[in-house]
Amino acid sequence: MMKLRYKLKIEDSLSPFRTEIEYVLSILERYYPLQRDDRSKDELPELFYGSGESSPDVNIPAVLFEKFIEIDRTTQGVSLKPGAVSELLNRRTGLLPANPSRGDNRGKIDYDAIGLAFFMLSRIEERNCSNLDKYGRFPASQAFSVRAGLHSLPLADLALDDIAKRLLLRESPQHNSDYLVIPTHDVDMLKPYHMIHQPLRYALGDFLKRGHPVKGLKRLASYGLNEPKNSFNRLMSLSEKYNLTSRFYFMGPSNHKMDSSYSNRYPELTKNMAEEVKSRGHIVGFHPGYMTFDDPNEWSRQKRDLEKIIQMPVKEGRQHVLRYDCDQTHKIWSDEGMSVDHTLAFPDISGFRSGSTRPYPAFDLTARGPLNNDICSTAVMEFCLFGNKYRDLTIEEALDEVKPLIVACRRYGGKFVILQHTGNASKIVKRFYENIIEEAA
Repeated sequence: MMKLRYKLKIEDSLSPFRTEIEYVLSILERYYPLQRDDRSKDELPELFYGSGESSPDVNIPAVLFEKFIEIDRTTQGVSLKPGAVSELLNRRTGLLPANPSRGDNRGKIDYDAIGLAFFMLSRIEERNCSNLDKYGRFPASQAFSVRAGLHSLPLADLALDDIAKRLLLRESPQHNSDYLVIPTHDVDMLKPYHMIHQPLRYALGDFLKRGHPVKGLKRLASYGLNEPKNSFNRLMSLSEKYNLTSRFYFMGPSNHKMDSSYSNRYPELTKNMAEEVKSRGHIVGFHPGYMTFDDPNEWSRQKRDLEKIIQMPVKEGRQHVLRYDCDQTHKIWSDEGMSVDHTLAFPDISGFRSGSTRPYPAFDLTARGPLNNDICSTAVMEFCLFGNKYRDLTIEEALDEVKPLIVACRRYGGKFVILQHTGNASKIVKRFYENIIEEAA
């Protein structure tokens, strides 16, 4: 694919943010046939970024960096100014297009497409957030896209597409990213589903403690004596039916109460299940424990011990309980040589937490530069839909919520990443998962 060369011109006041601006453009060039060439003496299309109009070709008004981002004098890192998100929710500030569902279609970009892409992709809005949930996570209710009612739209993809439209002079610019369905499965527990006494214990709790006898009976019916093999086989077989590759993310040894110690207590079973996954052409990954998201030493230890047990390397995965710190987590993943992290998802609602359907490099907000690992957001997790942990939707309601996400992934050549835990075998979850995989594939 031939690449169109273009030049970048930024307003002098934005020079301190050149690194962030170039980060956004590097992702643009990753997916569209564009190549920046500021040194060329040829007459090339010009992209101007600033408060006024300077280019006869493409002008993008600067809003985010001009008014809402500051550089820390001590660390030299970037962060949002206090109260920025609340102010940015006002559509008149110019961070969002007039019609967010379609982007800008009026011949010029009249919103801060570069700023919007950086805001979403970098997760800068999560930095220094003090209003965390009980698991220490950034709550969906605080997210800009959720508060604006736009979390079902990949806002960063939309912004990059608008820039590509103007530079390439095409209403539907060609991109080099292919739509793909990526089923992922966090292995939170393993041995309990292999032993009959565990489902019996849980069922008795439904009968005696929680007063849900019907739920207890359903729980017993959903488990079999051959777990975990049954659930692994069911998930792999469904993926194979549609020529998809499942990912199974295993936990390393941990004694924390929020983790499962199966890899340490039952190493042979862990190794056997990992080998079966690999032998069938699926991918084995890593599910770092509860306390690892900001602890590089514990993260590294768990990964090292897991690899010793399963006797194979792991290069992708997801943090347990979706715990993530925008300053530390992805730096750990990058330093450890991981390729893709699927942690970024809303725990209690479906949508695009980072505003993108496509993999992109993580950004270090302190060192102010891209990292070596990719982020690929997870669009939906079954626990956010069913079971009363967050919500308890009908299948029809869940499908109505998730189908637009599939449409968005197809539109931008994105990756539809779905999280379905192993061992979650309730009838409604099975039906939903089968329906959504068929729909997506």
